[in-house]
Formats: sequence, C-alpha cells, structure tokens
Amino acid sequence: MKFSKGVHVVLLLSGSLITSTYLRKLLQPTFYVISERSLDKACQLLLTTTIDCLILDEKLELNCQLPALKKIASYKKSQFLPIFLIKKILTKSLRQQAIDLGATQFIQDPFNDREVKLKLALCLNLHQVHEKVAMTGKKLLS
Repeated sequence: MKFSKGVHVVLLLSGSLITSTYLRKLLQPTFYVISERSLDKACQLLLTTTIDCLILDEKLELNCQLPALKKIASYKKSQFLPIFLIKKILTKSLRQQAIDLGATQFIQDPFNDREVKLKLALCLNLHQVHEKVAMTGKKLLS
C-alpha cells in the first residue's frame, strides 16, 4: 500500500462500524486510518504494511481484546509499535494485563476528541524519535 509521505498510518481494529467511522472522521486527514474488523487481516497488514500505530477497540468479535493484543505483541515488527486500547471501563488489573502485553495508551469511551488526537500525535512523535535512535545505533554498530 502507498500512502502520502509524512502521513502516519493508523490501523484501527474494531468490530463496531460506528466506532470505525467516528475515529476515521476524527483522525483524517491528519492520519491515514485503515479500519479492520478481522484480527487475522489486521495481523497480515502488520506484517506487510508500515503501520505507525494500532488502535484496538474493545468491540471486537467475541470480546477478545486481550488475546488480540497478545497475538499482535508476538510479532517482532510490533515490538515498539504504539498500541492504544479503547475501553469504557478500565480496572486496575485489566490495565496491568494490557500493559504487560504491550499496550502503551488507553482511550476512554466515550471519546474526548482533543485528548485522542493529542495522545496519538504525542505517541507517534515519540515512536519516530525511537526509530531514528534505533537506526543511528545500528549505523554506529556496523
């Protein structure tokens, strides 16, 4: 897939058409949003496409947010990928499990539009810095 240079690509994994449509309208054109309902298709995209951020909605089929997070975290390519979880209710134990599996941020549902945009922009900027540092480190080691 080809995307505009400089535009971050966000993969949104959600079983809700309402959530997908809402977030796409909120985030575009600042971000390019790919919406996917299927975990398998989302994982395929992670392997074949440059994804800058993943948003994982709690409205997945069979309510499988943590197993989905575990599967995504198993891919080396997602090791430093910013992963946002959308939750209505976030208990302390669920938050800890999600962090242990690689979640980096949480979005409260219902959404605060400004907060979502700011968190996403901040995480993506940090992700870019991390990638530059990692590339510089590789050059220095070779």
